[in-house]
Amino acid sequence: MERFQALKSDGLVNKDIKVFQGAYSLIGLGWFYAPAKLAIIDKFIKH
Repeated sequence: MERFQALKSDGLVNKDIKVFQGAYSLIGLGWFYAPAKLAIIDKFIKH
């Protein structure tokens, strides 16, 4: 398995780090993945 994917209730598909950002946001821990939204950190996560 190389990628994580999540199907949202509205039919949209989240992939990779956005799956975890969404899941943590739902349980009140969105702040944990907030730094991953920064462009410089996102660049390292994708590689």
